Amino acid sequence: MIGIFIIIWAVLNGIGSIFGIGDAIAIGGLFLVIHMIGILASVGLGIGGGMMVQYQKRGVHLTLAMVVLGLILGVASMTMLDDLLELENDELTEDEQAFVEANNGLIAGIGLVAIVICNGMCGLIVAIPLMISNNGLDESKLIG
Repeated sequence: MIGIFIIIWAVLNGIGSIFGIGDAIAIGGLFLVIHMIGILASVGLGIGGGMMVQYQKRGVHLTLAMVVLGLILGVASMTMLDDLLELENDELTEDEQAFVEANNGLIAGIGLVAIVICNGMCGLIVAIPLMISNNGLDESKLIG
């Protein structure tokens, strides 16, 4: 059951990443690389979810690795918050722009906390099959 949810999550994540590619191209540089790795992580999530549906333990391991990769990419994206906000500044009023510039650190901090909490909860949900005795998973390994 969890594998099906992971596949749905991967598809939605991949679609969101594809729609966001225009912004990634506009910013360019390292953000574009991070975005492309994020798309590959979505593919990895889908593959891991498919393996979990087939009761393969390596699917859980692959999915957990992709969640950790997503955490790393999210933190790296937050370090480029200034570039993201410059892209959006054309749509902000002067008051909103002043507020964002004054509270840039607060916004980044809240974003980092949200990323860590969300990926931590996702990791715990993915790991549920490993915590259950007689979980029905085979003895396959991701590496080795």
